[in-house]
Amino acid sequence: MRKILFFVFFLFIQIEIFSQGVVVDTLVLNRDTTDLHFIRYTPENARFRFVREKPDIDDESIYMSVVAAFTSRPPERIVGKSVSNGLEKVYPTEEETAYCIIINDTVDIFPLHENSNYNYKEAIKRKGDYFQQMLLVWDFQIKKCDVFKDRKTERRALVLINGQASIVESEEKLHIDDFSRGLVELGADKAIYLDMGSWSQGWYRKKDNTIVDIGKNWKSSHLQTNWLIITD
Repeated sequence: MRKILFFVFFLFIQIEIFSQGVVVDTLVLNRDTTDLHFIRYTPENARFRFVREKPDIDDESIYMSVVAAFTSRPPERIVGKSVSNGLEKVYPTEEETAYCIIINDTVDIFPLHENSNYNYKEAIKRKGDYFQQMLLVWDFQIKKCDVFKDRKTERRALVLINGQASIVESEEKLHIDDFSRGLVELGADKAIYLDMGSWSQGWYRKKDNTIVDIGKNWKSSHLQTNWLIITD
């Protein structure tokens, strides 16, 4: 294991390069008298995919798995439209405020009102991926997200920083606005939420193929319907 320690203004970063296909960073933001801790997972010689079948933990080509879109109340279905490897699935549930599109290993995030139908069809045509979630950051600006009200919990998001897609999660329970603010302070110009709360179960693979579990509340894990993975 190799560790690199350095300071950037108010940000402390510890990079732990020991996972397979994923670089894992521990990020600490100093906010007034409080330290906020974030974990960032960035693909290394790997790519993101959106899938609707539970990832096989024994499949060594999968390096990380987390939940992506919300799941509806029973009967459990993916909230919003989705496309996985060009195959669409639409349930009569509400749409969200943003979408993620993955085509040719390129990840991008947009507000739902920006070319959503076009990119949805492109994902189908080009055998890509598409899912809907809540927009947290757009053009380095925090976007209001009322769905969580005043609740505090551990948070997770897919973020773009200088065009690089990463998963970022908080270790502390945060209001969604505080989490989004932290993402902007980390340099995110775009961010879309990933389901957490009791749906927070995820994992990543170390170089020796042992699995590191992430997420603190697994109560609803058996009801999960979709996942964002990092794979080769």
